[in-house]
Amino acid sequence: MKHCYVFMFDDEANEWVHATSVEEEKFDSYTAYNPISENWEHPYKGDGTYIPNEEKTCAKVSLMIEQLNEKAKYEL
Repeated sequence: MKHCYVFMFDDEANEWVHATSVEEEKFDSYTAYNPISENWEHPYKGDGTYIPNEEKTCAKVSLMIEQLNEKAKYEL
């Protein structure tokens, strides 16, 4: 799987965010590419089930955004 995310910098909040609303609007939430089937998939499968590694990659993305925002405090 190839997990894709949209990030944006919010000038008003002065921080980086995971733009889930953009993912929903522009990609209809199909943000995971399955190279085997060559299809885009929704990472949430229902009933509390996600595609492989989705929860782990989201946790890493959240950490990365926290680190970006910490660094941005000193640079902007």
